[in-house]
Amino acid sequence: MTVPIVKKVRSLFFLILVVFMVKPSMAEEQHQAHEHGVGKLNIAFEGQEIEIELKAPAADIVGFEHEPKTEKEKSQVTKAIQKLTQASIMFTFPMAAKCQLEKVEIESALQTEESTTGHKEHEHNGHDKHEHNEHDKVEVHSDFEVHYRFMCGAPKLVTYLDVLFFKEFKSAHELDVQYITPKGQGMRELTPTQYRLNF
Repeated sequence: MTVPIVKKVRSLFFLILVVFMVKPSMAEEQHQAHEHGVGKLNIAFEGQEIEIELKAPAADIVGFEHEPKTEKEKSQVTKAIQKLTQASIMFTFPMAAKCQLEKVEIESALQTEESTTGHKEHEHNGHDKHEHNEHDKVEVHSDFEVHYRFMCGAPKLVTYLDVLFFKEFKSAHELDVQYITPKGQGMRELTPTQYRLNF
């Protein structure tokens, strides 16, 4: 595939945003301030491919939002990245759909060389949305953005998706979901107790 995953994913989710711009409530949500405990999940089906974009506050992922300084903080970031790259503990598809992870890319201002060591295949293309203004006095709200690409042998059998994100990151309590599938588009709110997304 000649199109880099980040560019392709962003184009898909631009389409999602256009679809939902007609809904005032969603338009308002897009301009809401960074809120701890609340993340966003965008899902797009295209042929046999399923693209998923997860965006969550760094505070929910590692417990802080500043540049990691201590060994403990650096270790927390490394462990979080290791979890996020393991799609099997983040999402569960119906077995009959035969979905396999093809690629994961992570973007966060908290990433360091140490935290990405051993995960070169997961590195983003250098187009980090977050400006690295660690020395600025203005408070910066950092996020983790993760792009997943799955290839499914039987995409029509993807009738649901279990989002297990909450089990791994206990500080998260809500994911605002937007999705586009061959059956149509929709919006949902997922929580630790209501984590199944039916299509």
